[in-house]
Amino acid sequence: MSKEVGLALTIVGAIGALIGVILMLSCTASFFGTCVQHAYSSVGVLAALGGGAMLLVGIVLLATAKSGGPGPSISPFSPAFSPAYPAPPQGAANPVATPLCNVCGQPLAWIAQNNRWYCSRCGQYR
Repeated sequence: MSKEVGLALTIVGAIGALIGVILMLSCTASFFGTCVQHAYSSVGVLAALGGGAMLLVGIVLLATAKSGGPGPSISPFSPAFSPAYPAPPQGAANPVATPLCNVCGQPLAWIAQNNRWYCSRCGQYR
């Protein structure tokens, strides 16, 4: 996720810095050839500094973002994913130790179809 945030901050920061520099350097030429600064050129300085800071943070996030690595990643829905609690023994009508939900403390129910434990109070698989 930090890679996406870093990319967004880099893009927004670059655009903000560019707009700030344009506002900061904009002026109107007078009749005598001098440059008359606008009142919003100080806003350009703030926009350029803010955009530059966002650009810098975005670049740092992009540089430090962890890649998925050379191997495939394991999703919770893949068969290689192992649940936090072991499955109950096959053919056991009433398992001896039913695990408890680590969030609310309610006993978990084994859902054989999904091969996972389910907390009915939290509404999530554990």
